[in-house]
Amino acid sequence: MHFKHKPFTFYDDLTPIVSTQANFDSVLVPPDHVSRSSNDTYYVDDSTVLRCHTSAHQLELLKSGARRFLVTGGVYPRDSIDAT
Repeated sequence: MHFKHKPFTFYDDLTPIVSTQANFDSVLVPPDHVSRSSNDTYYVDDSTVLRCHTSAHQLELLKSGARRFLVTGGVYPRDSIDAT
């Protein structure tokens, strides 16, 4: 496939440590959602987490003027191993 213009800007070096605002609020996760619990998210402190998804970077990229982008990188949801 040939593109006249570069279809996306790729970001693969964004920090995995993000604010709770970026990880939850900016993607409309309700304040009482279970994913905000320390059982589901790795908290660095009260307002900082290891990102659970790369969507945590969407708002900052849109505010910087990016319109077509792809964010790749490690994500760190805190999943429990279920033996059943």
